[in-house]
Amino acid sequence: MDYDAAKGSRDSLVNYMAAQNLDVKSTPMNQFSVATANFGGIFTEDIGTLNPWIGSVSGEAARLQVEAGARAMVLDIWPDPADRQTPIVASMLDTQEWSMQNTWMSWGLNNKVGRYSNWQHLTRNTKPVGEIIKPTLTAAFSASPGQQNADPFFLILKLHGAMTIDYLNRLGDIVRDAIGGNAMGAEWNKCVNQKSICTAPVVQFLSKVFVIVIPDIDTQPGGYESLPKINSYAGFVPVFLTTRLGEITNALEQTPHTICFEPSGVSAVSVASQGNCSNPTGPQQSLAQTGFCVIQPSTGGQTTDNSVLFSGQNTYTACLQSGAQFVAVNLFSHNANDGPLDTFFDPAYFGKYSFRKN
Repeated sequence: MDYDAAKGSRDSLVNYMAAQNLDVKSTPMNQFSVATANFGGIFTEDIGTLNPWIGSVSGEAARLQVEAGARAMVLDIWPDPADRQTPIVASMLDTQEWSMQNTWMSWGLNNKVGRYSNWQHLTRNTKPVGEIIKPTLTAAFSASPGQQNADPFFLILKLHGAMTIDYLNRLGDIVRDAIGGNAMGAEWNKCVNQKSICTAPVVQFLSKVFVIVIPDIDTQPGGYESLPKINSYAGFVPVFLTTRLGEITNALEQTPHTICFEPSGVSAVSVASQGNCSNPTGPQQSLAQTGFCVIQPSTGGQTTDNSVLFSGQNTYTACLQSGAQFVAVNLFSHNANDGPLDTFFDPAYFGKYSFRKN
C-alpha cells in the first residue's frame, strides 16, 4: 500500500466522534483503541535462513508509519553499545525466541543478561533516537494534507538495557526537544495525573503528545542493573522520576504487566482486578478501564509477520477486544496474506480513522 497516497483519505478523531455522537469534552480518552505501530522506525524484512536481518532503522520508516494512520508508536530504545550515553532505536535479539541463545540461557549463562540482548542487534543498522522521534512528530502534527494534525499522538518508549542517570537526562532532552509545543499540560508531568487517565477527556489530548514509558527491568536474581545498583521496579521508579525523561513522562509502568503485555498475556488486560477509579468503593474495573494498556509482540524474534505474531487464540482482533488501547502491528509486513494488517486497514477499524471506540 502507498501510505503517502493514502493519507489524503484519512480523517480526524474529532470528526469520528461527531459521527458517533460523542462529546470530546466528556468522553474519556482511554475508551478508544488507537492505531499503533510496532517496530517503530524500522523498515522490516522477511527474516529467514538466508537473511539474518529483521530490517533497517530509518526516520523515513517512522514518517510512513504515521502517514499510514498510526497515532501511537512503540519505540524500542537501548544504550548504544559503542557509546553507552547515546540512546538508539534498534531491534535486539530476543533470547527466548532463538533456540541457541535460549539454550545458553538455560545452562546458567544468563548472569547479567536480560531477555533481550544488549548488543546483538537484528536490524542492519541503528539510529540515534532523535532521528526517529523528530520525523515521527513532524508527520503527526505538520503533515499536508493535515486532516489528522490535531489528533493526539502517543509516544510509547520501551527502555531496555543498563542505563544511567545521565543517559535518562539526555534521552529526556531529546524527547522534550522533539515534542516542542505539543506537550501535555504540566499537571501530567512526572506521572502525577496517571491515576486520572480513566476520566481524562479527549479534549485534553488533542494536538498533544502523551509519553508512556515502559522500563524493561530484569528482576531475576543476578540480573543486570537497569540503573546502577537498581534492578527492581521499586528502586527504579523514584529515581527515574527525578530525571529529565521522568519529568516529561505522563504514564509509567511502575510494576510488571500493568501497562505492557505480549499477545500471550492478553487475558490479563480484561480481568476485573482493579478498583473503580471514579468510585473506589464501586465495582472493580479491568486494567484497560483504569488506565492505558499496550500489547506488543516481540521485536527480536524470528518473524516480522503479524499473522504469526498474533496467532492461535491471541489474534489481533482478540487483543483489540480485550480493551487494550494500543495493539501494535507491523505496518511493513511482507506477507501478502497478513490478516491482522488487513484488519488494521478495514474501514471498521483504522482504515479511515486512527481511533475506534471500544
